[in-house]
Amino acid sequence: MPEGASVQYSRLTQLGNATACHAPDGTFVRTRGCVGMGLQAHHTHERSKLECEPASDQRANMVTFDGRIDNHVELSKILRLDSEAASDSHLVLAAFTRWGENCFSHLHGDWALALWSEADRTLYLARDHAGIRTLHFWEARGAVLWSTYLDTFFGESPTFTLSLEFARAYLSGARTHDLTPYDRVRSVPPAHYVRFSGGQRSCVAHWSPLVEQEAGYASDEQYEERFRDLFFQAVRRRTTHRAHPVIAELSGGMDSSSIVCVADLVASSQRQPSHGCIETLSYYDDAEPNWNERPYFSAVEAQRQHTGIHVELSFAERGFELVPEDSGIYLWPGATRSVAERQARVAQMLKRGGFRSVLSGIGGDELLGGVPYAVPELADYLASGRLSMLLSQAVRWCLADRSSLLWMLRDLFTFTASAYRGKETHRRKVPPWVSMPPQTSISDDFCSTLRERLGSRPSALANYSTWRSILETLPSKAPPPSTRYEYLYPYLDRDLVEFLLAVPREQLVRPGRRRSLMRRALHGIVPVEILERRRKAYAIRGPLRSLQQASGTLERLLQDSHLAEMGLIDPYELSRCMTGIVNGTTTEWWPSLVSTVLFELWFRALTKHFPCRDLPFHFSRRENVFSSLAPVGDGLSERRKFKERRYEP
Repeated sequence: MPEGASVQYSRLTQLGNATACHAPDGTFVRTRGCVGMGLQAHHTHERSKLECEPASDQRANMVTFDGRIDNHVELSKILRLDSEAASDSHLVLAAFTRWGENCFSHLHGDWALALWSEADRTLYLARDHAGIRTLHFWEARGAVLWSTYLDTFFGESPTFTLSLEFARAYLSGARTHDLTPYDRVRSVPPAHYVRFSGGQRSCVAHWSPLVEQEAGYASDEQYEERFRDLFFQAVRRRTTHRAHPVIAELSGGMDSSSIVCVADLVASSQRQPSHGCIETLSYYDDAEPNWNERPYFSAVEAQRQHTGIHVELSFAERGFELVPEDSGIYLWPGATRSVAERQARVAQMLKRGGFRSVLSGIGGDELLGGVPYAVPELADYLASGRLSMLLSQAVRWCLADRSSLLWMLRDLFTFTASAYRGKETHRRKVPPWVSMPPQTSISDDFCSTLRERLGSRPSALANYSTWRSILETLPSKAPPPSTRYEYLYPYLDRDLVEFLLAVPREQLVRPGRRRSLMRRALHGIVPVEILERRRKAYAIRGPLRSLQQASGTLERLLQDSHLAEMGLIDPYELSRCMTGIVNGTTTEWWPSLVSTVLFELWFRALTKHFPCRDLPFHFSRRENVFSSLAPVGDGLSERRKFKERRYEP
């Protein structure tokens, strides 16, 4: 709030009402002058039970914390705290007292936080290195309001203003970065903190995936041992000392299977039954010939002698209908009636088991060499002047891939030049029907400076780009309306990520051998049919069939397109491309077509829930940690009123 104003306790509790259903462990509010914070508890691990209210210290600093600090024991020793008794919130306050705003770089784990510094009259909003915990904010007229989830922004029948920047990026297949679907509502970027001080806002990075120094272990065995240690640690951090049971997504791929197998070993080392630590959830589609995962996840189940939960997922039966009103309000695009029904069915299964946390294998494929691509390794040899090694490795790759050496060298020089110019090495074309592509090119948003690029390995620059792509795919970024799970990503563990980003490329993938390091390190731990399976199949038959079956519905939907009315798409070009996809003459743009249809359906459903009315658009904290509000004006009497924006084609 502006200086001299005060946050009303009653207003904070009112804001918490919208999210009370997702706070099974209570709602707690604290106000002090112009700052008010709330915590809505959703305990998932034992240490989270120490978070009973917004924390403060003797200096009148205040913090609300969402998540888990993995290196709390080490930090407690440095800060002279009792690691068993001190909550993560108090650990943050002590770290801030010692290191100031540099404290955020010391916090390893999955977290988001809001911290008020009384002495500096400064508010900090910060997220962990991977942005696993969400955090959004809005500021206007000297007030800053923030929320973990977008849901509470719509607590009292508000209208909304669509973010054209987000729409352009989403429809073009570009990264959305810190954008949300709503104008003026931004997300705190991963690995950054946003500082609000003296009416000014600044955004500062506290961690970078751009690793300059390459790891230099002496042998393959040492790399394998280090990977095993860090991977076991990442799984252990997410499966032990849990307040409620954990369920793991088991797809039959190498990533999810490895997590489950390692989790069993972690549990057995602690004298827990193998299936007492985690349950598994597997999706299958027997009608999809290129996506038959049942034999693979069944191999893992046979090894652990326990059958998990199986859910049939038919791509061919995926319809393109609006989400039913009784399914709740989806505030991010992507859902249809069939998706909402499946999510509700799975939610009931997980509710019966008491699950609050979901283990996911996202990130493993990208970080561990899932694609057998030689160019980043060869580019490192080129940049370091090791030309003989470059030529010998290039020949080995060409023999393994049966490809042309000249073509590989051409790709090598193109890749290296693009990396150092700050261009994305793999460009994505904009779908031909998108009339308003992003204002900045999809390939020109590489944010490191020229000095950083020139001092980095080409493979490190490629890793930088890959890392940012991973963060766009996290399911925790866009949760369904009815459930709030804690998503756990072992492959995104900070210690493991920093190691993998520093590993020489030739350790991760070798000629004719993708996932080389992972396969070597986990031999004897993961079933051999999983480690030696070919790259996981890509389901295409079912999605194309669903588009063909729904062609009439899609044609009618897009003839009266809201996106076309706003000038975002060209309906005639879209109809032409859709005809080619449905007829099977081209399949290039079918994923982009699905994205466009999903955005159209989402936008229609949202305008149906929120008609054009001049109502307040306000914020609070959702889910399992805090309902936070700071610098707000006079009990929100200064609140901004949003009106639905009308666009001319």
